[in-house]
Amino acid sequence: MFTELAPLLADRTLLLTLSALPGGLIRANVIPKCRNETDPAEIALATPLSVTGTAADLDRDFPAQLTGYAQSILETDSTLNQIREMHKAAVKELEAENKKALDAKRKTNGSSKPAAKADDKADAKEDTKKATESKMPSPVVSLFDEPPEAIGVAGDAKAAEQVTT
Repeated sequence: MFTELAPLLADRTLLLTLSALPGGLIRANVIPKCRNETDPAEIALATPLSVTGTAADLDRDFPAQLTGYAQSILETDSTLNQIREMHKAAVKELEAENKKALDAKRKTNGSSKPAAKADDKADAKEDTKKATESKMPSPVVSLFDEPPEAIGVAGDAKAAEQVTT
């Protein structure tokens, strides 16, 4: 029985309980201790084994049950570790690809952007200069003044003087 449990004992603590039940039955429980209680996969690997039978049944079948149980846990643990490693490698590969794509994008945008920014700034300065040169003071009109048609052309400087006086 302990030969079958040895592979599990090498990796984790096991709790064995035996209890007598009515009718000459015995319940044997093998409960692995969870190594990391915040990891759902680790919690799944700590699933207990509970077997009930007569003493003769347990003597005959319990070692085979333990062998299957231990192999199941060890294989699942190994598979989970392989999946974790493959996931880490895939994440690293994806991050490297994203970094290359981002660097390439920065290179292509970086070489043409400064010139474009300088042109944009020059255009903005010219637009501002033109806008300030072409602006004429707008006439001040109150609610009680005559409509603009009666005053004259709104852009006319004399009309603006008439409105303000």
